[in-house]
Amino acid sequence: MRPPVMDADSAPFWKGCDEGRLMGQSCEGCGTFRWPPREYCPSCHSHSSRWSGLGGTGQIVGLVVVERAPMPGFDAPLPLPIVHVELDGTGGKMVLQANLRSDGKAAIGDRVRTEFTDAEGAQRLPVFVLQKS
Repeated sequence: MRPPVMDADSAPFWKGCDEGRLMGQSCEGCGTFRWPPREYCPSCHSHSSRWSGLGGTGQIVGLVVVERAPMPGFDAPLPLPIVHVELDGTGGKMVLQANLRSDGKAAIGDRVRTEFTDAEGAQRLPVFVLQKS
């Protein structure tokens, strides 16, 4: 997979990943959680934001598993599970790749926690993994 593109809006997120911390952006004006990170708030249009560490746990509210390469040159390992997770304590949701249990099954309502890839010399990436019940 291509490395992520870091810009001014997402730099604190990627720095947190390198440190093994899931970071989230929220609006200083109205408190709305922002994902993906962006320059302005989609709710109140404020340009003020703050970054804070997130607990990294949540519940799956949506999921898709990519079974075939969507375009030429797509080199991520398949199948590629992507989950939409409502994050605990934030009022927000985040979409990330998931590492599913050995049978490859996950369901709406399953609990997940964040882990980080450990690629030497490369940007660490967050992934959601299923919590053991």
